[in-house]
Amino acid sequence: MERTFIKKIAIVGTIAIFIVINIYFFIIHSNDNESIPLAREFHSNHNNVIISPVCEDEMNSWGDIDGGQSLFVWHGDIGRMTTEDPMFYGIIYLEKPQDLLYAQISNLSSYRRYFVFKIFYNYEEVAFRITGDEDYGKEFLFVLDEAQEMKIPFHLSSELEPNEYNSKLTVGVFESPHRFAKASDIIRNDLGIILNFEIRYGFDHEVNLSVSEEKPCERLYGLQFHGLMINRDFSPAIYQAYFPPNPLRVQRGERIELAFLANAYTLIIEPLENYLIISMLDWHQTLMDGQPYLLIDATEKTEYIGDHGRFFIDAPMEIGYFDFVAFIVPNPMHSNSGSNFFPLEMSFRFTIEVTE
Repeated sequence: MERTFIKKIAIVGTIAIFIVINIYFFIIHSNDNESIPLAREFHSNHNNVIISPVCEDEMNSWGDIDGGQSLFVWHGDIGRMTTEDPMFYGIIYLEKPQDLLYAQISNLSSYRRYFVFKIFYNYEEVAFRITGDEDYGKEFLFVLDEAQEMKIPFHLSSELEPNEYNSKLTVGVFESPHRFAKASDIIRNDLGIILNFEIRYGFDHEVNLSVSEEKPCERLYGLQFHGLMINRDFSPAIYQAYFPPNPLRVQRGERIELAFLANAYTLIIEPLENYLIISMLDWHQTLMDGQPYLLIDATEKTEYIGDHGRFFIDAPMEIGYFDFVAFIVPNPMHSNSGSNFFPLEMSFRFTIEVTE
């Protein structure tokens, strides 16, 4: 039954839950000296995780495109979904946060791939556990061979409590967490997929954010830019956006100043009021200006205007390499609908090298 639903979702044009993020897929070239030690355990099997072949029709639907991945999360029985069903737009009804949830991830490529599974609750990284496990963690690393899919049953942290507000469950699957961006021949922003689901506990009240203060930024009226770029370009040129340094070399414990160039206008088909930026360092959420995310006002702006600003993160005290990536969430407090339930856009991933 799940496969019937997933196939249906995949072929819906304007609200395609499953998309191939990468039209032209470049193979990552890396060497073993620049890889995270595989002591970080990747699961090619797990007692309560189900791995099966991807439906042939789903693979064929992508034609010659190679390298995509798909993601969906649900509660209870999916059945045959229609556009009238709230779950079609990522709305999940629960009695409590710890109710059983499922995630399904597909490797729509012709080669083995490594992934890390991450969850954010109201835009803050949260612990979860796979059904049957006693311990909670903030990541699940796994391997999928070509044309394989994985069904993961999981439970959110026991510390979460239901409330009268809607809650956002932002779920991401990121590729190649064991390879540093600095080892790649090309810097990329398409290594994964992120979807912003909504949890309701019998109410329908707008999400209540823990950080409501909006970050000041500069409007770049001459720069037509879409998406998110994190770099060190503190005085942006009018007509271009620069890639980040890769690697960015810093000292341990250093307060690192970074710049962002963002435009979330085209990521949804509803009026844009604001958006937030979440960042990760070494695959864990890192504070930005001492807060879990940046909230940016987007009123009175037009489609082609980019926003520019600065923020700080703290370098680890440990010497070594740490990958950095961020993503952007348009209208983070709005309820899910066919106007805003789309994959979120990531920044270009780069490596921060921490030295003495």
